[in-house]
Amino acid sequence: MTNGLRSRLDERPVAGQLVTGENRAVTRSAELAGHSPEGLQRATPTLLEDGSWLLQGEHFSPSAFRSTTIRGCRECLHDDRQRAGLLGMAIRGAWLLEHYLLCSTHGRPLETLWQVGYRWARHDSTARLLELCDDLSDATTFPTRRAPTEFEDWLHQRLNGTGQAGSWLDTMELGAVCEFCLALGQTAMAADHRDPPRNRDPSAAYDLGFSLAREGEAALEAALTALQEARAPGDGVQRVFGAAYDLLSRDPLPEGLRGFHQVMRRHVAATWPLGPGDEILGEPVLERRLHSIADAARLLGRSPEVIRAAVADAGLLEDASARKADEWCVFRAGENVLDRFDTGSSVAKFCEVLSLEADLFEELRDAGLFGAVGRESELTLKTGHALVDRLLLGAEPMGRRGKGWCTVPVAAQRLQVRPAEVVAMILDGRLERIGRHGGAPGFASVLVNLSGVVEDAISAEVFAFSQGLTTAELLSLLRRGGSPATVSQREKGRKDRIMLSGADAAAFHARFISFRSLGVALRLEWDVLEARLEDLGIAPAPDCRRIYLREEVRGLLEEAS
Repeated sequence: MTNGLRSRLDERPVAGQLVTGENRAVTRSAELAGHSPEGLQRATPTLLEDGSWLLQGEHFSPSAFRSTTIRGCRECLHDDRQRAGLLGMAIRGAWLLEHYLLCSTHGRPLETLWQVGYRWARHDSTARLLELCDDLSDATTFPTRRAPTEFEDWLHQRLNGTGQAGSWLDTMELGAVCEFCLALGQTAMAADHRDPPRNRDPSAAYDLGFSLAREGEAALEAALTALQEARAPGDGVQRVFGAAYDLLSRDPLPEGLRGFHQVMRRHVAATWPLGPGDEILGEPVLERRLHSIADAARLLGRSPEVIRAAVADAGLLEDASARKADEWCVFRAGENVLDRFDTGSSVAKFCEVLSLEADLFEELRDAGLFGAVGRESELTLKTGHALVDRLLLGAEPMGRRGKGWCTVPVAAQRLQVRPAEVVAMILDGRLERIGRHGGAPGFASVLVNLSGVVEDAISAEVFAFSQGLTTAELLSLLRRGGSPATVSQREKGRKDRIMLSGADAAAFHARFISFRSLGVALRLEWDVLEARLEDLGIAPAPDCRRIYLREEVRGLLEEAS
């Protein structure tokens, strides 16, 4: 905001409209300051109806201009003062952008000019700039000049409209590119055992991410391959791809990030040995499509060398995969080549591979959960793993057992039923919160959370997470009275907590279903499900984004049952 302008605007609403780039306020500002209205409008961050921002014709996320810190270049302010006096000093719109780190005019890193939490005071530059006057005369105190990184040079050109389209990133939303480059750079630096610069100059992370992504989808997939092969699949997709994975796991996904999301999702699906209980960018894996050599060896209780030889002899290993370590050497699941290693299993081996206690095995067998098994020669590991996959369909992946989670036998004790009944309750949906312990094999990986079942209530935050919803969306529904909930009062000075009892949760499920749960129930991937719902004209419940009325999708659920 131009120095002194606030004092010339008599009404606070006008100043508020200027802070958000409202057209009439910017036009009035330009008239008062003697600037071109069109030029000032482009250079002023403008808040759009969906909460995003527009600057120099480029779109940015809602958080891109929300910092409480005003940064800038003191040399620019010094030049303003030399040219037009105190009233000529002005804060540039680009300085307010969190991704903008280097002054394109003087090559000096932007520095903090002031930090104010109160919005009106933060953007009222009159008094703040006057306080800086004494700091503008001594150039030796300015940040040291440096050359722009390739990312910074590209960013400046995009904002100035001087860039020449030559990279696939030039076709993408600028704000989304900035967010992804930062996240990818932080991920790569962490993998290289460099400290991601969260609290210091992040220019190196932006530039590293930019260098990995700028050459196109093939180059980005190569970067993802390098990141994952420095780790093991057991580390989990989220841990391997870090900040980049978290960014692209948002649901609903910002449209500007969709191109990056598609690349990572396609890459993970084609290179990771995932199955039920795993997720790809927040979307549950519905079926196992790939095995790795190491994964198949564990599932069959055989050596990796034996499995690799059999798969290679069957011609199932592509050249690129065959050269990789057992953990990353993948082949299509469902091939009959492995059946000869599973023609009949002893009870002892079955229990060892599937991490089952003998008495639990007998109970599950007697309940018919392994099919019609009368002799050991009829007992196959494939049958056991198929049951585990059914139990884990749509489960929440976790690296370790968290608070409130327990194994099937412990859940049986707490519910005072037999373990086979717990398994049946999972399969028919009576127990909804199922988790997959990534560090445990077989049945030991199946976890149950009984919050809201044997306990009094579950918090709205935890319930939202279990349904694949944002807390904000669920709380909005509950506060509108769309579904019952209980307000748990806290001590004075703390916000009351919204809880759901078992009856409250049941009432929600009776009327609504989340997008995530619908996808699992219909066994449809999210892009297919979205297209199906759109074709049928089925929209989310009023004022919701990922919550649907069960009545409107009942036909789909009945078709799938």
